Amino acid sequence: MILDSQLFPPTSPESHSGQGSNGEKMSSPAAPARADTLQQGSLLNLRHLCMALAALVVFLLVNRPGLAADEVPGQQPEETVVEAEKWVPGLADIVPLETKLARSLRELEKQLQAGIDQEQLKTRYAELEASITPLSEKFELLKESDKNIYNRLVDLRELVKQKKETFEAVNRPVAELLQRLGSLREEWQQEAQRWNNWRDKLLTEGGPELLNATFTDASATISRAADLILSELDATLTIQEQAGILEQQIETLAIDIDDQIIKERRKTLFNDTPSMLSRQYYEQLKDAVLWWETMGQSQAFSLPERETINQHGWIVLLNATLAILLVVGFSRSRQVFEKVTQWRCIAQHPITSGIFLSYMVCALIYEYQGVPSSWKLGAAAAGGIALMQLTQGIVSARWKYHFVVGLVAALLVTRLVDVLGFPLPVFRLYTLVVSFAGVILCSLLVKHLVTDKEPAVYVWLFRAGIVFFVLISAIELLGKKALASYLFISLLDSVVTIMVFVLLMYLVRGWFEWLFSTALMKQAPSLGLQLKDIMVDRLTRFVDLLIIVIAIIPAILMIWGIFPSLEEATLGVLAAGVTVGDARITVSLFLVSAAILYGSFLISWVVQNLLVEDLLFKRRMERAARISIAKLVHYCIVLVGILLAIATLGIELSKLTIMVSALGVGIGFGLKEIINNFVSGLILLFEQPIRVGDMVEFEGMWAEIKHIGIRSTLVRNFDHADIIIPNADLIVNRVTNWTLGGQQVRLTIKIGVAYGSDLDLVTRTLMACAEDNDSVSSEECPQVLFLNFGESTLDFELRVFVSASRRLAIKNELNRDIDKRFRENGIVIAFPQRDLHLPELVNVELADKVRRGADGISQ
Repeated sequence: MILDSQLFPPTSPESHSGQGSNGEKMSSPAAPARADTLQQGSLLNLRHLCMALAALVVFLLVNRPGLAADEVPGQQPEETVVEAEKWVPGLADIVPLETKLARSLRELEKQLQAGIDQEQLKTRYAELEASITPLSEKFELLKESDKNIYNRLVDLRELVKQKKETFEAVNRPVAELLQRLGSLREEWQQEAQRWNNWRDKLLTEGGPELLNATFTDASATISRAADLILSELDATLTIQEQAGILEQQIETLAIDIDDQIIKERRKTLFNDTPSMLSRQYYEQLKDAVLWWETMGQSQAFSLPERETINQHGWIVLLNATLAILLVVGFSRSRQVFEKVTQWRCIAQHPITSGIFLSYMVCALIYEYQGVPSSWKLGAAAAGGIALMQLTQGIVSARWKYHFVVGLVAALLVTRLVDVLGFPLPVFRLYTLVVSFAGVILCSLLVKHLVTDKEPAVYVWLFRAGIVFFVLISAIELLGKKALASYLFISLLDSVVTIMVFVLLMYLVRGWFEWLFSTALMKQAPSLGLQLKDIMVDRLTRFVDLLIIVIAIIPAILMIWGIFPSLEEATLGVLAAGVTVGDARITVSLFLVSAAILYGSFLISWVVQNLLVEDLLFKRRMERAARISIAKLVHYCIVLVGILLAIATLGIELSKLTIMVSALGVGIGFGLKEIINNFVSGLILLFEQPIRVGDMVEFEGMWAEIKHIGIRSTLVRNFDHADIIIPNADLIVNRVTNWTLGGQQVRLTIKIGVAYGSDLDLVTRTLMACAEDNDSVSSEECPQVLFLNFGESTLDFELRVFVSASRRLAIKNELNRDIDKRFRENGIVIAFPQRDLHLPELVNVELADKVRRGADGISQ
């Protein structure tokens, strides 16, 4: 009997995970296993830090993308599969293999029985379909309305989006089950083929009856597995068909709503209405029915229905609970908030701070959970009033506080008018009045700012506000009501949004202040407040950039209608980018890469300070050695950061070889000196012929080493002039380091006394001058040497050891003391003298010339 090879239709060979929804592994025939090797790392101490960083760089270079083909998890190599197919069991192995096959069938039956509840899924699909029907009916009613339905369409779209997410969550187990069933069908098909091959090879010339019975049982087992899988597959596909119909309804409704939103946006922006200067507009405004309709809109604040409370009440409860917790926490921690400058407003106003921050946390929930407009207005009013009071405790200028109050009040009133659903003529009148008020307010603020000489940026911003409000007023008067409303509301929302995020950025800076004041200073108190201030400044700059790119810009784009939702706006901004070769560099990748690079510089800077001022300082290592080690660690960390940043952008390091080759050509022509200075800088750091703080003499100039960089060295001479010297000059030229072995240098003073002076008195006097000077080193005894008989003097030298930094000052003191004591002891400091001897004849002739000259003058 031949095993049936057509139990399953042919399928494409794919690898599946083969795990059930409950986390258990689905039963499948045994296959050759493959062992994985594990690598164990070792702990590194501080001494091996540089070696570890170098190893990491080599690892990144070697294990770059594209170096080797990645293996798909769960997929066996082709060679292993071929070997498994060629393997034929012995006669003694057939019965155990058939027993194992039967055990796999029993496990399959248990796991299929423990699968998804199909009846429950059908019920959930029916409930979803029933909830979609009211949304479709509401959409049809909105399409027939002649009012401004844009905001209501946006809210309806969010409700449909929630239904779509619910459907995906319900349908996910069905999709996973279909994938598992497909995987099992393929595996059992391979098992059937394997048993057919074994039968052909073992029973070519007949065989024992027991062996034939074993192959018959295996065939029955495989047939049973096929029936189970196909039965479960048919039932699941039936459910999937029902889910497909429901999914199509949801997608169709979502597409229709999106199309209607686009139509409403175009219609409201470009449709004309009667000019506010025309008679037709005033007739509309005086219509009694219009006013009755306006007063009748108070229904917007009627009591909510039970279904609305059940569906959205948890949001209000969450907001209230979070506000209470924040208020209690702020009240109990006032002393902590008082210590941080940016958090003192929280300590002064804990209640309003809790209300404002809780609203900011729940703002997106209110916006995208289909909450009624009146509820949104109430939450926004609480958050706006809290924002006003917080601003009062932060800003010092009164005009800033008044501007915030006016802006928030205008936004809240505009939201109230929108919720009440005022008729179009009334809303147009409101827009015109607020625009005129905006022109007057901005004009007064500009005059005040110019008088008080405030920063010019404020003046120009308010002048732009005047132009904007004048433009809105003109458009409204001309009858372009929708365009005017669009500009008016978008402007208010944009300014308030920017203001709120600026306040959040201010509070985030306070969080960094508190973090480094408590955590970092306790761990490394020797670093002091300077490190804290610099760390806070550098971190807040980058966090501010992230907030601007990830939050402020998407919010502004959403407000102005470029994107329909904040989520899509954020994804759109992060997905924007350019294509460089085969790599797509997006804003998100750029931010991550910039964060890695910026973080590497920041970590390097912190590690340098910790090494120099704390860790290595405790080991009593010289400052120059500490600085050299810190510099080396800095270069390693920055190099790793650069490599990680490049890899994050998706640029393979192997493709940088062209750039490196071009760089080599550039080095050969124009960058030779730069590379020479770079290598010389490394030599200076490793060999340390000069160190920071050393006194050196270079090309006849005395100077102190202030900084040794990778390209140049900064020195300061005695005129306090900072001089930058290329590192290559310090390596190639002759440099005298007076303090390489210590801070003491020898000072030599040469003195010449007249012939006939008492040599012992001169020696004692010079020695007394050296011994009585406190700046002269007592470790090295002063020396007075009589060295030479000069032409006019007896030459002495006074040799003493002094501090290199005070060499000239001590020389001045000793010279003054020597001159004073020589005068007191009658010792003459000789100077060159010459005796002139003239012959007698020359003297007579010279006397006659002098006499004749005198006679001529008298005449």
